[in-house]
Amino acid sequence: MKNNEEVKQYSLSTMLNSIDTPNNSKKYIVSRSAIKEYDNTKEFVTLSTKLYIQSNDITFKENISLSSSRDSISYFGNFENNLEKRISKCKKRIINLLTNEDVIVGYSSRSQDYMARLILNNEENLVKEAISQLFIENVDNFDFTYKLIEVMSNLEYKKLYPNNTFIAFSSVNHKDVRIQEAAIASIEKWEDSRNLKYLKNIDYTTEWIEEYANNVINYLESCE
Repeated sequence: MKNNEEVKQYSLSTMLNSIDTPNNSKKYIVSRSAIKEYDNTKEFVTLSTKLYIQSNDITFKENISLSSSRDSISYFGNFENNLEKRISKCKKRIINLLTNEDVIVGYSSRSQDYMARLILNNEENLVKEAISQLFIENVDNFDFTYKLIEVMSNLEYKKLYPNNTFIAFSSVNHKDVRIQEAAIASIEKWEDSRNLKYLKNIDYTTEWIEEYANNVINYLESCE
């Protein structure tokens, strides 16, 4: 791999759910220490890989190469392509659901149920990546962004952290006041005192949103 080529990293759980085998005779076993190939000859071959530990999450470099005396398989790119397809499919499903439903505060929605099922099936990294991309791509679509934040705020907080907090704080001074309010309401709902330092260091552009934020600050301080 070229030195200047970008290396993407993915979480272990995402990789386990995304990896495809070159053919039916081979299975890949992923562990914290190594990735190995097991074929019909019951021969184990160690794959070349690297481990990364970031924010208490184990990730693997996407460049995985396999070589043995019998064959040589280049696996570079296969994982990325499959993961990108899954992210794209997830995004399309969320877009379809959010576009065609009303999201009402205090009530569940089909889009919320869909993402909650993914998280329940240990696909939180897929959801994190999908909502992050959707937020960036649709920040100028006020109705969609509002719905996305509202639904995101009702999903399991710790599973989507820190992507959910980045989205919320990026929205505090959005042009649309509904989005500003939804962002502060999300932070209030999550009841995480770690978010106090962010709330206290924002130059709010809407007076009543600043008052709302100050109330949330007082509330979070009382929870400590």
